[in-house]
Amino acid sequence: MSEEKGFPNETDFDKIAPFYDPAIKLLFLPLGGERRYRRRLLKFLSPQTGEKILDLGCGTGTNTLELACFVGNGKVIGIDISSKMIEVAQKKLKQSGLTNLQFVKGTSHQLPFENNSFDKILTSFALHEMEENIRLATLKEVNRVLKPQGELFVIELHLPPSFLARNFFKLFMKLEEEKAWKFLKQNLREIFKQSGFTQTHQELWYRGAIQAWKCKK
Repeated sequence: MSEEKGFPNETDFDKIAPFYDPAIKLLFLPLGGERRYRRRLLKFLSPQTGEKILDLGCGTGTNTLELACFVGNGKVIGIDISSKMIEVAQKKLKQSGLTNLQFVKGTSHQLPFENNSFDKILTSFALHEMEENIRLATLKEVNRVLKPQGELFVIELHLPPSFLARNFFKLFMKLEEEKAWKFLKQNLREIFKQSGFTQTHQELWYRGAIQAWKCKK
């Protein structure tokens, strides 16, 4: 797969794949734990029996697996740029015994799916890893593969309003690249509109450190 300017480097994510799950557990400890976050995420998405859902930038597939438990005879697909992340996800899938779930390797701005394929699409903590050109291309691709009236759910970083939370957040952001800071300054509502979404709803979680968006095609 050729590397495109502005797209996250696959090698970088391959390197962290073995440590990704423990790191996520550690990062969510100050917020009440990973389990609490994932319960909130599932409630926000409200997956239903028979739905077809895409987990975009699925990483090691934890969210993908949980979603598959709720769609019954529907289907969940997880896609990620990293081969090593997909390898970890495939191991989890084998252990789970789930049959309504698939993991594929691919890029977010050139999705290997037909138009109007999915009822819902989730992307969590992936958009801030992209440069602006790839982010916009990704969102337009998401709009393309969503069914009419389909919904995009975005979970992302957000700069908290309070002094204490903001300083803790800035400490965490030292782990991120400059493009993540640029992302925080962007008007996401306007970007969603440019990408073809007609309705947007935003929630702030964990004292404003996380923003959750629901966008309708």
